Amino acid sequence: MKTGYVTDDFSTLGGLAAVSYGDPEYFREVQNQIYSQSPTKFLNTQRPSDIFESFFGTKERFMGIVLSALEAQYSDDVDFANYIDINLGADWRAGIIPSLQRNFFGALDSVEKYRLSLSDYVGLAVRSTLPNLADSGKITGAITSMISEEPGVGTDSHLIAQIASNNPQTKISVPPSGARIDLESSVDLGADYRGVDFSSGYISPRDYWNDIAFPGLTSTSMPTDLINSVSGGYVGYLSSAPLEALYNPLGALSVSEVSTGNGSVPASSILNEFPDNLQADRDVYAISLMGEKFNGFTTFDPATMSNGDLIDTSLVPTFETDNKDPQGGLNPAARNFTTAF
Repeated sequence: MKTGYVTDDFSTLGGLAAVSYGDPEYFREVQNQIYSQSPTKFLNTQRPSDIFESFFGTKERFMGIVLSALEAQYSDDVDFANYIDINLGADWRAGIIPSLQRNFFGALDSVEKYRLSLSDYVGLAVRSTLPNLADSGKITGAITSMISEEPGVGTDSHLIAQIASNNPQTKISVPPSGARIDLESSVDLGADYRGVDFSSGYISPRDYWNDIAFPGLTSTSMPTDLINSVSGGYVGYLSSAPLEALYNPLGALSVSEVSTGNGSVPASSILNEFPDNLQADRDVYAISLMGEKFNGFTTFDPATMSNGDLIDTSLVPTFETDNKDPQGGLNPAARNFTTAF
């Protein structure tokens, strides 16, 4: 059974969790349910900036529209032209476009508010790029109008901005404002909205910042339930790519399609692609964008196993020794004369 809760501008995920479940620590399950109810769920696995960019084809095309709007304003608006000349100089186009691009697409991915319009995002980018501009609203309106008039894509650009704004994955602490959120009366915090177990399918922020690659991994041993992480779709922290998707080449047998029984790995599984000489290596899932095998996890030898990131220190030139003056820095008059050849 579900209970509906109406949100406002002051609502938070923790507040909804406290009201519905009596504990703000249940905010994660509230977020999972909001995600599962999202009307744009079919696009929410992508970054909002990627969605917007793909709609226009390339960032260059979109920024070309923005530049056209700015050039028109520069020609027609004396105040704007004076601002540009004083603050950016004659080469203003080369400086303003990269900054506007960074601020606009950054706002798409980072602003927590829902239901922002295309004009809202353009306004955020303009104010960040052109601080102290007296009439930023006029420039925002000119850019938004030029985007709306772009043949083929302009009409739907406002809809794409709203879709990008509705992505719950970019909203760390807030639910949609002015909406009704239906929450289950009781929840199981063991899994997310897809049924992926939190303990094996996710990594905590603390572990992420401590360079822990997989759930349960420590500095001395690999997790015993790594196969469960792979089967469940481990995505890591700040990533939407399942672990297996990074490895699984065309034609390889997916680990999620095999029966592991009592925990043993079938002979047909890709998990058996490990070196035969090290038991520790056989316990590691063979994941690599460059090859199948993860050799020498615990006994790495830079001299023989390096891929270029680490090298054998014995191969590094000793410049201090090689370039040392054999006569100890004597002045020219006291030096032994030698031929130049």
